[in-house]
Amino acid sequence: MRKSNIWYYIGQILALLILVSGLVACIYIIYHIKDILKSIIYIVERIGKIDAVIIVAIIGAIATFIVNIISKRLDHKFELKKYLSVKRQKSYEDFLKIFFDILESENVEREDIPKRLNEFKQTLLLYGSKKTYRAFVKYWKYITGDVKDPKISIDLMEKVVSEMRRDAGAGPIKENLISNIVRNDLNS
Repeated sequence: MRKSNIWYYIGQILALLILVSGLVACIYIIYHIKDILKSIIYIVERIGKIDAVIIVAIIGAIATFIVNIISKRLDHKFELKKYLSVKRQKSYEDFLKIFFDILESENVEREDIPKRLNEFKQTLLLYGSKKTYRAFVKYWKYITGDVKDPKISIDLMEKVVSEMRRDAGAGPIKENLISNIVRNDLNS
């Protein structure tokens, strides 16, 4: 049995358990509806007897608590994004330098390129976004494969760079921008 089939069946079992749990909860609520309504009415009556100032203070405290939780979560996301941005920037710059070093070498083997690419793969694995990682994996599989068409290689490279720019917050590059740069470099 394949791994994906196992996850499919596990998902089906979980969906069935959720459905059965929902049905049991509905039956329980229907069976005890009188008691639930009495409890709600009791709570509403008690709240009606509380002074308005206390109710406003309780609502204010709850609102402040919720706002603080949301604020902390957003601050954490912002700090994480900032941290990853700094880490990604250096790694992505290194990758572009490697790419242009390969272009400039004109079929001459450079001994440091494999080492530099391995270092980049390590930092990409740690700090890169999922989309950038996926685009790089496609590019890597293609350039390390048997069939190599420079146009396809450059197109895949362009997708990697677009994802890197998205990670950096600069937005994707125009389509065929890298291929135009490469052609101009080769024609010079």
